[in-house]
Amino acid sequence: KRRTQQTRNIEIMQGVDIQFIPQDVLESSEHERASNLGVVKALNSLPDRQREAIYLRYYNSLTTREIAEVMGAANQTILNTLHQGLKRIRQDESLRKLLQ
Repeated sequence: KRRTQQTRNIEIMQGVDIQFIPQDVLESSEHERASNLGVVKALNSLPDRQREAIYLRYYNSLTTREIAEVMGAANQTILNTLHQGLKRIRQDESLRKLLQ
């Protein structure tokens, strides 16, 4: 039943340009709000495939195999895509300054 619902959600999402918003991340203090805004900007600066893979992995809790099926790619390709996306986020200069 869960897989059927995920499949429906994924079918609806295909072709949708994913954009993150600050409300996607919990906020509590001014510093955390600034950090969260930096994370949102870093996420939105990613190439579409990386952004889509991160969204499916961390917001829809899909496994890499499920993401590979949805995106029509090999599992290793998805692992590489996720790694590259997370690496780009970690290396984002504006985000690094906020977190110091």
